[in-house]
Amino acid sequence: MLLHILPSWSLLVIIWISICACTSNVLTLAQRLKPLLHTREQARVWTLNLDKQHVPIHRKGTIVAYKTAYFGTVYVGTPELSAFTVLFDTGSGHVFLPSATCETDVCSKRRRYDRHPPEYVLDIDGSGNDSDSNTTQRTEVELLYGTGSVSGEFVKDRLCLGRVTANDKDGCTHLGLLSASDMTAEPFDHFSFDGVVGLGLDGLALRKDFSFFDSLSREGNLPEPCFSIFLARGNDSSSEIAFGGHNQDHVDSVFHWAPVASPEQGYWQVALGGVYIGDQPLSICEDGSCRAVLDSGTSLLGIPQEAISNLHRLLARPVEKPEMDCQSVPGPPIVFDFGNFQLQLGADDYSRPAPMMVKSRTNNTTFAVCRASLLPVPVSVGEKGSNMFILGEPFLQRHYTKYDWQKHEIGFAMARQFQEEKQIFT
Repeated sequence: MLLHILPSWSLLVIIWISICACTSNVLTLAQRLKPLLHTREQARVWTLNLDKQHVPIHRKGTIVAYKTAYFGTVYVGTPELSAFTVLFDTGSGHVFLPSATCETDVCSKRRRYDRHPPEYVLDIDGSGNDSDSNTTQRTEVELLYGTGSVSGEFVKDRLCLGRVTANDKDGCTHLGLLSASDMTAEPFDHFSFDGVVGLGLDGLALRKDFSFFDSLSREGNLPEPCFSIFLARGNDSSSEIAFGGHNQDHVDSVFHWAPVASPEQGYWQVALGGVYIGDQPLSICEDGSCRAVLDSGTSLLGIPQEAISNLHRLLARPVEKPEMDCQSVPGPPIVFDFGNFQLQLGADDYSRPAPMMVKSRTNNTTFAVCRASLLPVPVSVGEKGSNMFILGEPFLQRHYTKYDWQKHEIGFAMARQFQEEKQIFT
């Protein structure tokens, strides 16, 4: 569904100045405008800290990889606000919270959303229209994710980026959110966050009224119609998301910008001119069909299914000891060509932590091999005829990313945690 994005702010000021010969005290233009304008400089950049949760993946008693999630706190409710932890997901378009009516084991582990009386919170349908809160035949909606789903009913309520007063509009917006009466165990039972705030473009939402950032930016209270993501490496607790701009403290280079490809689809995706393992190009991208989606809700690096076996082979490194840390074993970089610039991931970004024991086909002996941790992406994902890479946590830890809602562009800069590796743009 193609939706047109309105500018987050606009202003038309008509000024008429009459100069009289007997008047010596004429106010300057700036003085006249000052009391009339709520300027972008006066608006606030909202920076939210993100907590990180690790879920280990075991094979034969050994940790081979981790599922991870980064989540922060938002406040929902009218007139009283309640705190909820949410995953900020650039790969989806809706907000959902577990409902107080959900009594499953998955829901019971979380803070649940208890809607207020009708004078404050509206029951709405999938078209954003008011529905009768007294009816017993409300339409249930199901939201599908990469793994798992949630289902429930839409309501319209206030969501804020901070705990503000009842009359404070900054950092708040009213939007349609899903009050989930059911959540699948996979993947939600593995993580402790309460719900999800989708940050995908309008094409991933049923309506603009259901898109959090679209609603927030139309309020006009952000310095820029942008949000930015920094994911810290390891156990560093400095991960954050910034709404309305970016945090220069986490940026270690200039921004390079790439346009969003097919923004009507709703994904933060860009075209790739090529992908290389070291200096060897992948043939799958030579026809210009490769694209990359920036997805803050994915723990791994996603690779088109057709190419994943070849990449595993090219990125494999034999090691002498099975107890070695593969993330410290050198390997070829994965290089992504964005047209005017290139970005790369090193072996410390894409490797599983532990070697894999492989049996030789010739002499029946076993040896240790360091392998990449890759996620196969089916051909059905994305636009027909395209080969899709998903740039999840490994990519987002290395690069600071900024998402321009109005221009449909993504900015890439070096994340400051990699100060020793500044030669990332070529």
